[in-house]
Amino acid sequence: MRILICTLVLLVGVCLVAAPADAADFTFTGDVNCGWNVDGNWDLENYPQAGDTATIPSGKMVCIGTQESPSSSACYWINVETGAVVEIHNQGRSLTISANSTIRGDILFKGIGV
Repeated sequence: MRILICTLVLLVGVCLVAAPADAADFTFTGDVNCGWNVDGNWDLENYPQAGDTATIPSGKMVCIGTQESPSSSACYWINVETGAVVEIHNQGRSLTISANSTIRGDILFKGIGV
């Protein structure tokens, strides 16, 4: 009985941590501008969605809630490398991250009342 319970707990834990099967791994290039929701700013030519992983490389800045990217954004997991910046503007916009992530760079919150 103990082995069965341990096995079930382990399986549930793996299911909760694993990214969705159809997930893609995106790396921000900023080829167009700083906007998260801009096709062409990511290496896969579209942008990360709720089930995808996102990497912001050193020296890059991605913006959410700006003229370049006015919508809220999401990803499953994010890696913000040292020297990278994620800038979220206080215009009712958000970045939803579903799993533990690696943040070595900066996440900045900008706007009135921040």
